[in-house]
Amino acid sequence: EANYLLIVSHIKQKQYAKAEELIEQSLKISPDDSKLLNLQALVEQLNGNLDKAIIRYQTIVKKDKTNIPALMGLARIYVVQANWKKAKQRFNQVLEINPNELKAYLGLAAIAEKQGKPEAAEQYFWDALKQTQNNISETLILADLLTRWYRGKKQPEKTLDLANTLVKQNPDSIALRSFLAKAQILNEQYKAAERTLTKLIRLNRNDVKHRLLLAQLIIKEGKRTDEALILINEALTINNYTLSIYTLKVKILVSQKDYEQAINLAQSIQLKFPKVNTGKLLEAEINRIQKKFDKSIALYQEAYTIQPDRKIFSTIINILLSQQEADKAIVLLTEKVNN
Repeated sequence: EANYLLIVSHIKQKQYAKAEELIEQSLKISPDDSKLLNLQALVEQLNGNLDKAIIRYQTIVKKDKTNIPALMGLARIYVVQANWKKAKQRFNQVLEINPNELKAYLGLAAIAEKQGKPEAAEQYFWDALKQTQNNISETLILADLLTRWYRGKKQPEKTLDLANTLVKQNPDSIALRSFLAKAQILNEQYKAAERTLTKLIRLNRNDVKHRLLLAQLIIKEGKRTDEALILINEALTINNYTLSIYTLKVKILVSQKDYEQAINLAQSIQLKFPKVNTGKLLEAEINRIQKKFDKSIALYQEAYTIQPDRKIFSTIINILLSQQEADKAIVLLTEKVNN
C-alpha cells in the first residue's frame, strides 16, 4: 500500500521515471498485481507512449474483462486518437460492469459533443444524474458541469429546469436549493431567487453564505441598501473574521454616500487585517470618490508599500495625470524603472 501511494505521488509530481522504477521493483515481488500493472500503463500513457500503453491495458483486460481502470485507460487513449468507435465501446463496457461509473458517462458526452451530437451529449449528462440521486455531492458536481455546458450553448433556462428537477427529487437538500437560487439569478428571476434565499436563511440561522448572496441580490435594486446592510450586519455577528463581508459592507455604505462610516470601517479593516492592503485600498478609493486626490494618492502609496501591485501603481499615475501633475508621475515612473 505504501508503494502505491508513493508511485501515485511521483505520478502527480510528473516524476515518471521514479514512478516507473518503483513500479518495476514492486512488480518483481507481485507480478500479477493489477493496480501496479495499471499504473505502469498509465505512466506509458502520460509519457506519450500510447501504443505501449494500449498493449499494457489490453493485457490487463485479457486477464480480467471487468478491470475498470484498464478499460477507462483504453477509452481515454482512443478519445485522444479520435477513435470514437473504440472509445465508445470501452466506455459502454465500463457502464455494463458498473452503471455508477460517472466518468464513463462524461466520456461518452464528450464524444457526442465532438461528433456534433449535442442532444446525445446532454442525455449522457442526465443518464449520469439518474445514478447520483442518493449522492448530493456527486449530483452537484454533475449539475455544475451541465450548467457550464448549457452556458456554452447559451441555454441558461435549461439550468433552471435542471435545478427545479433536482430540488423535486431531493426537497430537503439545502445544497440543491442553493443551486436553485443561483440558477434563478442566472435566469434573472430575482424575486424567485430572493424567496429561495430567504427560505434557506430561515432554515439555518447561522447561514452566512446565503445572507451575503441575498444582500448582493438586493443591492442590485439600488433602493434597498438598508435591507442589505441588515443582512451584512447579521453575517458579521455570525462571522467577524472574513474580509469579504467587511468589504461588501464598505461598498454598501459608499453607495449610500455615507463616506464617514465607510472610511471608519475601512480603517478598522486595515487594523483587523494588517497583512493585506484591503483597508487602505478601500479608504483610498473613498477619498478618490470624494475628489480628495492628495489623500487618496497617499493611501494608495501606503497600500502599495504593504502589497506592491501594478494596478495600484497605475492608479496613482492616472490620478496624478488627471490632476495635471505629470511631473510627479514622471518622477514615480523614473523611480520604478531605476528600482
